[in-house]
Amino acid sequence: MLNLSQQFETGPITLQPAACLNARFRTAGCSHCADVCPAEAAITVVNGRPALDRDACLHCGLCLHRCPTGAFTRPDGFSRKLTRTAATVSAGPVELVCPQQPNPALGAAPHAIQTQRCLAAVSAATLLELTAGGKDIWLDDRYCAGCPLGTVRPEMVQTAAEANGWAALLADSGTVRLRSEQPELPAAPRPVLDATRPPLSRRGLFGVFKPPAAPAADTQTEAAKLINPGRSIAPSNRLPQTLPVERAAILNILAHQTPATPEAPPRPGAQLPLVDVQIDPARCTACGLCAKFCPTGALKFLSDDRTFTLAFQPDSCLGQLCNICRSACPEQAVTTSPAKAASGKRPLAAGELTLCTRCQTPIARGPELSPLCFACRPRENSADLLASLSK
Repeated sequence: MLNLSQQFETGPITLQPAACLNARFRTAGCSHCADVCPAEAAITVVNGRPALDRDACLHCGLCLHRCPTGAFTRPDGFSRKLTRTAATVSAGPVELVCPQQPNPALGAAPHAIQTQRCLAAVSAATLLELTAGGKDIWLDDRYCAGCPLGTVRPEMVQTAAEANGWAALLADSGTVRLRSEQPELPAAPRPVLDATRPPLSRRGLFGVFKPPAAPAADTQTEAAKLINPGRSIAPSNRLPQTLPVERAAILNILAHQTPATPEAPPRPGAQLPLVDVQIDPARCTACGLCAKFCPTGALKFLSDDRTFTLAFQPDSCLGQLCNICRSACPEQAVTTSPAKAASGKRPLAAGELTLCTRCQTPIARGPELSPLCFACRPRENSADLLASLSK
């Protein structure tokens, strides 16, 4: 039996409750971290408040990248070490094997990397980076059935599908495959690299003695700039908007690789973890709540007090794991559907503004729209929403 207490060379996982979706929007109802955690009672969500029991935690690392907002952190450099190790292999396929593999030096793939950690800890961002340049990655999941952490295999499958969904956007990217779903192939002796001890290249050796570079004047990526709060929104109405580290890493990879052509064939099983957001112009009153509560700034509400525009950046959206924009809309004007592409920033709604006849708040002008803002309408129409927005 695998000794889980000795499996992972790692530091403790830390939870930042303020980063949870439930902390941002009271009725978000997110419990994904607790749902995917294989350790009983290690993660609990009570009344929307997540809690982490470090004594019960198995340190598998699944929560680090399956939490939609990255509320769990652990600065141990696992992904960086793994990608550095894989970079020393010139061609694929490369098989990632876990500590349960009894003989990693014998296998079908010409190269193996032993992670010394559950393969569920490998995020979609890391898998995307590993496949950059056309290298196929195999996840050896054949030993999940006999592992105490075997219940996380469905999450591993989902992560692989998401990585392939992002990889489909690139012209030169390999594919992530599950070893259990591949045909039986003859095994042969092969080298095994240790992901905890990446080989040091000649360039890396001299880099150890190189002084650190001075920080650039502007270190923000284009993806990060997209989520800055608009200047037209009053500071009193802003909530912190942060792109999770994993999503930022994915966007950085996409920005530096050649995009796929529209004629590129679809990848079987690939799932792009994005949604398309639609706004019904006959219902939108320009309240801006969808943008205010959006955790990443994928939705942006811009106004000059005479007109308004609601814009959407799909690749910054957390998709079905969030859906706060739908819950926050008092007019039920927001709908979502699975996205087929990570298209660029685009407007969803735009129009002229007028003033609420009761409180003088700017609202959208339209023949089918009420002259009152949502807060000034009869109590029965807005009480439930106001309760959900209160903190």
